[in-house]
Amino acid sequence: MSDKPKKHLSPRLHPHRLDDGYYQLPWQPVFFTLRTAHERHFLTDDGIPEIIVHALDWNAEPRDTQVIAYCIMSNHLHVIACNGREDEDIRDYAKGIKLTTYRLFREAGIEPPYWQRGYWDEHAWAAADLKAYVDYVMNNPCDAGLCERPEDWPHSEYRGFNPPGVAWG
Repeated sequence: MSDKPKKHLSPRLHPHRLDDGYYQLPWQPVFFTLRTAHERHFLTDDGIPEIIVHALDWNAEPRDTQVIAYCIMSNHLHVIACNGREDEDIRDYAKGIKLTTYRLFREAGIEPPYWQRGYWDEHAWAAADLKAYVDYVMNNPCDAGLCERPEDWPHSEYRGFNPPGVAWG
């Protein structure tokens, strides 16, 4: 896949299904889900969604990561994002979200543990895949019976995907 050195994260209970190089491809959308430890339901409590969105954006900026969409549910977070340059690894972005929220949750007085170890991920290899993932993420609150229309859920956002100068899909 790639000749560049591989970055390594802490060991996962279930290894990623793809070679490391696929997580370093620029403008390759990746859909991942972070679940709370012990299925705790606190992510939509007052002030917590703002912490999560801050962590999403704070970790995206220095990595040039584009957040395509996200949805915060009470016990999990869906994110679709991609690297904006070759020297980044989308797994580092996911790890950064966990580290940043860990610190901010502690400062907010929430007792750990917060997140399950590892996370689930899928790559969107074509525009149809990405559309299906965006639809899934944005409709997740409706499917859970929390609202009638995706735009009624206050803890999600579709930000779009427009890779500069890249033919994709």
